[in-house]
Amino acid sequence: MTELTPQNFNKTQKEWENWYLERYPDAIDNTTDKAYDMLSKHKKAMNSLKRDLVKKYLSDLVLVKSKKGLIAQEMVLNYLSIKYNTTYRLATPEEESQGITGYVGEKPMQVKPHTYFDKPRLEEEFPCDVVIYKGAENYLCIYFEE
Repeated sequence: MTELTPQNFNKTQKEWENWYLERYPDAIDNTTDKAYDMLSKHKKAMNSLKRDLVKKYLSDLVLVKSKKGLIAQEMVLNYLSIKYNTTYRLATPEEESQGITGYVGEKPMQVKPHTYFDKPRLEEEFPCDVVIYKGAENYLCIYFEE
């Protein structure tokens, strides 16, 4: 949509609506259909949601995935500190709230699992270098642009 606005800055709201609907007569209906379909699926999923399922999900998230993620983060920071012949430390709670996972030497880092980028997200700015990892049973792959 942003590419449409510069040529139409001087139009009134009604002129803009007419101009847009002449060029894209089905756009609102098509978008409505897609949004309605998605919301209907979410509504159906919400109606079938049970407390036990939420508890199971949160138990797995807090007790299993959090521990594995924290171990992986520390392993990544440790690996990079060895690679760069320096020290590492985990972020303080205040630094974490700024999006920092830890430091390699004096350099702030954010460590993310590869699955973090699987879902669409709003455009995100990271306050520091991002290191991606992918863990398996017996190894950890680290992706980092130097």
